Amino acid sequence: MYPELNALSNAYAVDMAIQHESARIVVVRFGLPDTAACAEMDELLAETMVRLSRMAIFYTVDRNVVSGFDELYELEDDDFALLFYYRGRRMQCDFGRFGKYKLTVVPPSTDTFIDVISELYYNAQLGRFSCTSPWQP
Repeated sequence: MYPELNALSNAYAVDMAIQHESARIVVVRFGLPDTAACAEMDELLAETMVRLSRMAIFYTVDRNVVSGFDELYELEDDDFALLFYYRGRRMQCDFGRFGKYKLTVVPPSTDTFIDVISELYYNAQLGRFSCTSPWQP
């Protein structure tokens, strides 16, 4: 049994979650929970949440309930999108998808996902807000 993911139910809660974490990467999954890809990503997040708890904190946002971010982050075409933040700033991780700095594909394994979060965390600790993902979908 995996721990429950933290669900954010309004735009204010999303902003507060992003702004108030100063030591870890904030990973926000914006998505449509009734889709298979989003459910698969949520399972991966829950599976790795404890192992990555020193590096990252995970939140989920149901786009049917909180719609204010769709246009801002160009989420309309995706079943889900993972966005990454550190100290209130959006991190940009190049996944080799022509300028898309959001993860919209479920990684093939937990180890691959852990490698991505580790790379983001390492770069954040060095004061870099952009990096290249060790995994290219």
